[in-house]
Amino acid sequence: LEKMVRELESIAVKNDKYKNPIECHVLEDEDINAFATCLDPEKPGDKPQAVMAVLTGLVKEVKGDMRLIRAVVAHEVAHLSMGHCGRARYIAKDFENLWTRQQEFEADQYGAELLQRAGYSKNDMVDMLNFLAKLDGRKGSWVPRLVSDHADPKARAAEISDNPNVFR
Repeated sequence: LEKMVRELESIAVKNDKYKNPIECHVLEDEDINAFATCLDPEKPGDKPQAVMAVLTGLVKEVKGDMRLIRAVVAHEVAHLSMGHCGRARYIAKDFENLWTRQQEFEADQYGAELLQRAGYSKNDMVDMLNFLAKLDGRKGSWVPRLVSDHADPKARAAEISDNPNVFR
């Protein structure tokens, strides 16, 4: 994870709101997720520390597919690079810390650009989003998607793909 983050972070625009380099963590958790946030500074006047974490549930679900994991990392690095992150407040249902759908699209697009600049295919991001769409379909309910801060993964994949059939 550290190597992936460093590789993508080295070509991303640095956001001056945060302390860099990005602190990386793999967290033991069965949820299929990853996130970027920033931690309050230890000393007054310091910048918040940029942090990114990938949960072990995600790694297991993608069966260790490095392309998909790298796409997730690129998406999270993009969030931090674009300044989407607010300070972490560990409060249940804290809506201030949710990404907007527009920020999700921006992170997908910039993350895909980072992948390309690092010599990978932007289709890795498309594949990752389509993988998430398949998982979303297994949940069986459309209600969470209606109120979600994340747009439909297929729509997000279609936004960055050169293939017009991706949305189908």
